[in-house]
Amino acid sequence: MLRTIIVDDEALSRKHFKHIAEQVGGMLLVGEAANVVEARELYERLQPEVIILDIRLPGTSGLDWSKELRELPCPPAVIFSSAYESHALEAFRSGGDGYLLKPVRPDLLRDALAKVSKGSRALRSGSVPNGERRFLTIKSRRGLTVLPIEDVRYFYADQKYVMAVTEEGERVLDEALRHLETEYSDALLRVHRNALVTIEHVMGLKRLGSGQYQVELQGIDGGPVVSRRHLSEVRKRLSSM
Repeated sequence: MLRTIIVDDEALSRKHFKHIAEQVGGMLLVGEAANVVEARELYERLQPEVIILDIRLPGTSGLDWSKELRELPCPPAVIFSSAYESHALEAFRSGGDGYLLKPVRPDLLRDALAKVSKGSRALRSGSVPNGERRFLTIKSRRGLTVLPIEDVRYFYADQKYVMAVTEEGERVLDEALRHLETEYSDALLRVHRNALVTIEHVMGLKRLGSGQYQVELQGIDGGPVVSRRHLSEVRKRLSSM
């Protein structure tokens, strides 16, 4: 159970969160606050693992306080909430671990908590070292949005674009493979000149009729093929898992 506090200046929003928390499970609601002054006191006293934080608050904003929290030796996970979808990108750039649009749906809160819990395990195991971005900026028809790094199964270069492959499909990234490989050296493995896989999601290697090997990944069919040049290193890394 994730020890959680809610910070929201609207009493109805806090009441709604408390109501759906009973449906969601996986979280233990230990306190609530209407502003950052109250929230600081709660945090120091209760040491929650998760803070559900409204972006617009009287006085110090949720975004500003989240930046303070990130400076702590062991910061809590911060899931932002807002009535405005336009706040999403700014929230993730401030180091948020999730974003919920009001009125919050129970299934989306459950998903956000699951990702926080999974991310915490990844940080403890060293697969996503602290200090790295947890979210990538992606291009979409609606402009720039964000993609949690743990959702990506693999990346591949397609001419002038880099694609991120998730269970839901492919997304276009404004990144270079070499930059991703450098930043996430412990979490990503190069299997081909044009492909990186997320080690956490690798299930194994499948031998193809051509004699080549294909990476099998959780949640998707048809992973990337391993090049002969990279096969030895791929086997070595996977055998040490």
